[in-house]
Amino acid sequence: MASEQIKLRMTRAATLLTVLLGILVTLLVSTGAAHAAPISSAPGFRPAESSSIPTGYGWVAHVTKLTKATPFGDVTWAKAGPVPGATFGNGYNDHNYAFNVYDPKAIANKGNFGVFYDTIGDYYGRKIDMSMTVEDWIVPDASKGDDHAGTDQLWQLVGIDKASLGTLVPALRVRYDFFDHVTHEPLKVFGNFTFYDIDDMQAVYYPPQTAQIIHNVYARSNTIVNYQAIGDGQLYYEDQHIGTDGDDPKSTISLTYGQSSSFDLTWCGSNALGKLDRITALTGTYNSEARKNLVQPTMTYDPVTEYYIALDARGILPQEPAVPTKMVTDSDENRVKDNLLKDRYEDYTYENDHDVQDVRPEFYFKSYTFSDQIDPVLDVKDVKVVNDELKDVTYMFTANTDKDNKVTFRATDAALSHSDFYGHTYTYKIHVGIKPGASLAAYQDPDHPDQAKIDNVSQVTIDDQTRESNVVHTHVKFRAPLAAKYVSADGTGTNTTMNVDYTKPYTYRLDFQVPDTQKTLAKIVLTDNVEPVQTVQSVKVIDDLTGKDITDQGKLSDGQPTTWTADQPDTYHGKVLHMYVAVKLNNTADLLKYLNKDTGNVEVPNHGSLDYGEKPVDTSTTHVIPPKVEGSVDKKIELNTTDGQAKIEDVIAALVKLQSDAAAATNDSKAASSSATTK
Repeated sequence: MASEQIKLRMTRAATLLTVLLGILVTLLVSTGAAHAAPISSAPGFRPAESSSIPTGYGWVAHVTKLTKATPFGDVTWAKAGPVPGATFGNGYNDHNYAFNVYDPKAIANKGNFGVFYDTIGDYYGRKIDMSMTVEDWIVPDASKGDDHAGTDQLWQLVGIDKASLGTLVPALRVRYDFFDHVTHEPLKVFGNFTFYDIDDMQAVYYPPQTAQIIHNVYARSNTIVNYQAIGDGQLYYEDQHIGTDGDDPKSTISLTYGQSSSFDLTWCGSNALGKLDRITALTGTYNSEARKNLVQPTMTYDPVTEYYIALDARGILPQEPAVPTKMVTDSDENRVKDNLLKDRYEDYTYENDHDVQDVRPEFYFKSYTFSDQIDPVLDVKDVKVVNDELKDVTYMFTANTDKDNKVTFRATDAALSHSDFYGHTYTYKIHVGIKPGASLAAYQDPDHPDQAKIDNVSQVTIDDQTRESNVVHTHVKFRAPLAAKYVSADGTGTNTTMNVDYTKPYTYRLDFQVPDTQKTLAKIVLTDNVEPVQTVQSVKVIDDLTGKDITDQGKLSDGQPTTWTADQPDTYHGKVLHMYVAVKLNNTADLLKYLNKDTGNVEVPNHGSLDYGEKPVDTSTTHVIPPKVEGSVDKKIELNTTDGQAKIEDVIAALVKLQSDAAAATNDSKAASSSATTK
């Protein structure tokens, strides 16, 4: 019986203790219901050892050498020195700023000052800026057991590299906002954050508006971090005065969030549980325009802090590969997903961005490969890799283009084993051009029948996990069959009429554009219908793209008209060919056949044609005009006479008689008509 009474008393004592603890918690948290629980009960909790951060949440804000952090707002800013407990090797000492929590200007400007990060990362091909705005803080109060109370100058650190904080006040509420670097508009993202060094009675509190965008929380099985719901808010804390190193996984949580352009949280110093009423009462004042008022520190400050909480890019669990982002750039379009070439021979570049997150050494990759199956209609002209610091890092990869036009970049073992490989965005640049003479018939765009469309997609594979990029489309207008003809002394002019001399040769230039809409070309025949009164001096065919003489790559006809027939016609799709035919005009009576009675000039016509297997395409007609010959016993022209020659005045006399006879006939006709009218 005594034993039963002891058990009963022990049970009652335990019950009483539980009630007292409940009352204590209620007293500590006067602003809302608080429910202490292990972190495994947190909404969306996942054990870090058996999880990976999903691809969709792969983006994380991280400081690089291109990031420029600048304070903003009308407060007295100090440039702070190294933070105690944060090692330079971990990169926490580059962007430290501090403000005096007692400064009247700071108190009056809550929500109007903070640190602006120009270029904090790339989000699916878009550069991102970030602001960290100081919204509110708890001023230390000695009567409430706060550290640093009564200090005349109390400087609170903000804007530490990697957007972390050294907590000198009991709690500091800040807000992170993301902006498109180009448009400066808020940008909603899916991403992840990791919070290190939640130890020694410190905490991180997420108010309701942030708690609702947190999708998953990850912690190790040996974590010292606990979870507590405070109304719709979430508190993650350590309550046993256990201290850890700054990057110890057991005092760290990682979380995923989205889709949101902002993230509110409160950093809490030591003995956070005893200050929950004040922590949750901090207001979320925010001015979206304040970030534009950038300023410079006016003094320096050597920080001394006992509490340090780090927001870091390195999660405590592996991360699935990020989706690569593919863009395309040509001479007048920069990083777009659809481009239109000026013509089929304009080169362009595929720019493939892939975000490789900073990871802990235990999560270094075993293999990393970027691959891009370039369309066979394209020539691969150059490949290289640059990182987000604009450094050429091709040496970190083994690059290869195989016989099937597949480009691969494999990271070397040396690169994968070094921390420098991680925490960067790599851009794989592949410079390409449409193959000269290739048909584009198979690439007709259904939405734009007058254009060809060449698609491209790339892949990244990390440790057997593959992610595929978006598709980009390159458009180019088809080339129609064209033919044009010009005449000049040396073939460089663009005239269609020319005065020529019998003693000097001149050159016809025929420009032919072969269409690229044919599946195959069975023949390519270039023709210049040189008139019998002209003598061909030379013929050559030039490829417009290369400027090379390709006459020997076809067969020239003997005699007139002059033709050139390509040996391999199916290699001329879309090409522009120039045919140069140098001739001399014969001084012969046959020129009379070309007399233009309206002008009194002899005008010798000429035209050419392109035959590509369909209906031939003709050029326009050119004319050459020999000099007018006045009567002279010294000048002669060839005639079909017994001695083979005749004086020029005989020809002129014949022309005059013809003109006189024609005039007389006209007059007789008019006279006859007049007589008939009179009768």
